[in-house]
Amino acid sequence: MPLQWKEQYVFHAGAEGSLTESTTIRAGFALANGPVPGSTLAPLTAAIFSKEIPTVLTWRRGRSRYEADDAFRPTASQIVAQNSLPAREYDTAPYIMLGRSP
Repeated sequence: MPLQWKEQYVFHAGAEGSLTESTTIRAGFALANGPVPGSTLAPLTAAIFSKEIPTVLTWRRGRSRYEADDAFRPTASQIVAQNSLPAREYDTAPYIMLGRSP
């Protein structure tokens, strides 16, 4: 089944700063276009994340380095106006991806 996905372009920007001599923090922002057209969007292909805000905290002690990271993804949604998939059960259905990926 041809899904007609297109190229995805992602822009990333970030910064790093020292909190103390042994602790640093990194934060960034990512912005992307959606690769899945509305005409072939279905619950199994709803990969529509478009924004992400990642953070990383690094702590160094001796020769060891410990990192904790997290990423916030705001809710993304896309409405299917007219689906071109063979089954029509997904026509005009909203697909909402909540903030975190599984």
